[in-house]
Amino acid sequence: MKPTIATESEQPEIYATIRRELPAIHRAVSKMGKQMRGLSPLSQKAAIAELTAIWCLANYPA
Repeated sequence: MKPTIATESEQPEIYATIRRELPAIHRAVSKMGKQMRGLSPLSQKAAIAELTAIWCLANYPA
């Protein structure tokens, strides 16, 4: 399934939600980062890559 990319003028409610939720997203990422301490190096790299991708999509949705 291909993701839909929309500009702020096309989807203002999505952009408003993301801006409003950014602090909560940052807190959640920090909390998840602390939980990665017990993982193997390879698992840590995979988890960090996934978190980075999610964070980028949240900050830069277009």
